Amino acid sequence: MKQIISILCIVLTFCLSAQNTKTTLKSATVFFSGAELTHTASAALKAGENIVTLEGLSPAIDINSLKINVSNSVLLSSSEFSTDYLSEKKSSDLVTRLQDSIEIVNAEIAKLNTAIKINTNALTFLQKGIESNLGGNADVIKKTLTLAEITQNLDFYSTKANALEITIANDNKKKETATKSLQRLNNQLNQERGAKGTNTGLLKLALVAPVAATANITVTYFTQSASWTPYYDMNIASIDKPVVLQSRSKVRQTTGLDWEKVKITLSTATPSRGKDAPVFSTWFLNYVTYHPRTQANADLENSISYDDSNKGYSAPGAASTVRIRGLSSGNENSTPLYIVDGMPYDDMNNINPDMIKSIEVLKDASATAIYGIRGVNGVIVVTTKKMEDYITSEEKNISMEYAIDLPYNIPGNGKEQIIDLKKYEVSAKYKYYCAP
Repeated sequence: MKQIISILCIVLTFCLSAQNTKTTLKSATVFFSGAELTHTASAALKAGENIVTLEGLSPAIDINSLKINVSNSVLLSSSEFSTDYLSEKKSSDLVTRLQDSIEIVNAEIAKLNTAIKINTNALTFLQKGIESNLGGNADVIKKTLTLAEITQNLDFYSTKANALEITIANDNKKKETATKSLQRLNNQLNQERGAKGTNTGLLKLALVAPVAATANITVTYFTQSASWTPYYDMNIASIDKPVVLQSRSKVRQTTGLDWEKVKITLSTATPSRGKDAPVFSTWFLNYVTYHPRTQANADLENSISYDDSNKGYSAPGAASTVRIRGLSSGNENSTPLYIVDGMPYDDMNNINPDMIKSIEVLKDASATAIYGIRGVNGVIVVTTKKMEDYITSEEKNISMEYAIDLPYNIPGNGKEQIIDLKKYEVSAKYKYYCAP
């Protein structure tokens, strides 16, 4: 009896020490081929051994690149990565609506198929019944059926058969329309789902804690299921002005996750998993042969901007309201004129402080000289940040990195997302020539 109780206590202790924890994707460093993802999670640990299973990882990871850090001097004794095939990932609202619509259309097509089958069988039975009544021996028909009865049978067949044929034709037309709608819905659903799949990765950790505490866990790994491509737009306003070069990027990912409010860094580095020195082959020099350039088929793209779904978003520690310095000498009963990016604005409290680049306070004559009587109570000129103000470029020894200080949403459907980077001014010389 004591042995049974001891076994039950051991099993109960093991169950209590095992827990599932959802991870949060914090940052992603995207390379030309591949990306490094960083997840964070927290877990309440008891003193001694603990089993923690981290959910929400990409199923397509390079297991050799996995790095795990645990705070509070917690020892990581072992780790095991697996793919979760049982749990269903939460679909987006659009995917859910498409799935509901597909179910409704499939049900409608099933009803039409049943109706067509029933009416077709009824038409067959009707035809066989008339043939049985009128298709026998001619002498027997003359003795058993009068001309009026024969005419009545033919009229009945004509009326019923015509009604059934019209019903079947209408149902076939409805089925054809529903089938086309189903095809469009499936195409849209496949596009929204993309190649991100329906599975997620699980990371099972065996942790040994010296004392009971809450530990912060950071998981970093490399995946090949992401990439970015740079491209540039050139704008020449006038030949006496510098050329404006707008750098942009196309980012795509099929990691099995939807990146939501993730800090993104774009890197030109090329991660290498091998350490062998490259072997160079011989180069043979020859004259250049020009070939006609063909237009490649453009991939499906959709432009995105930074996540602005939460208008009240502010960085941790940021002030919830905007405080303007230099107004202490103004009239407390008067309201100054707010100018945001050249346009009048009513309430400065609605502006995210993190989006303000500069603030200038104009008073007295300097305010009325520009804004007239509207600036009699002072003018607050606010300039907000542009896209390039959020991007920090850093030149490394062999690569360039663009860190975007905005929370971005990158869906995992594999469609290219366009992100604007920095603008450059480049001096240019122009050569004129005529080709008759």
